[in-house]
Amino acid sequence: MKHTTSSKACLFGLLLLGALALSQNAHALDKPFSRQGMFAGMGLGGGVSALIDGDPLGDLTAHLQLGAGIGERLTLALNLEAHWQIGSDYFGTTLAPGVDLRIFLFKGLYLRVLPAMALAWLEAPDNFSVGFSGGLGLGYEMWFNTQWAGSFGLQADYTHFANASDRIFAGLIFGIRYY
Repeated sequence: MKHTTSSKACLFGLLLLGALALSQNAHALDKPFSRQGMFAGMGLGGGVSALIDGDPLGDLTAHLQLGAGIGERLTLALNLEAHWQIGSDYFGTTLAPGVDLRIFLFKGLYLRVLPAMALAWLEAPDNFSVGFSGGLGLGYEMWFNTQWAGSFGLQADYTHFANASDRIFAGLIFGIRYY
């Protein structure tokens, strides 16, 4: 009786391994040009920032991302974004750790939502402020090959600080992702 149970267990194990092997091959066919699974990304951009009570400033921005694709039309990433505001007599740095949610509307066209916390050093290293930031963007992602994709888009942010002037940003962002 034990021998029969062992044979059935071995046969079941072999069938399970075979099914897993076949499913891996089927998944491999779907994987190229797929946003599903883990990804890492980074980007650079520039635009114009304006403090609510000040003049427009030049703004350089960079971001790093680590995230996952939730289906083909939705990606969610931890996003660390930095902004450097530069004016004739002003220099400020803003870090915005948060979330990057991209909803793909049609092929590579996406809507980007960016809720984040904001940490800022305004004009001097000892002038520190904390706040929150919210951003919206519209962009397009295109595939370079089966795993690398590049994107470009327009982005607008509003950042509210607890003890400093609020900041508005509008600019163009270029990015790259490895899926």
